[in-house]
Amino acid sequence: MTQNRHPERLGAFIDALAELIGSEPHEGDLLRRGGKLLAQLV
Repeated sequence: MTQNRHPERLGAFIDALAELIGSEPHEGDLLRRGGKLLAQLV
């Protein structure tokens, strides 16, 4: 997994997800932003 090669990026991804979930966005917004974050990881 990318966790071994990019731990700082994975950590930032998890932090961003937690922020998105905590702010309770609309589901479509969450999916769109989550997709952008995933695209940055690969």
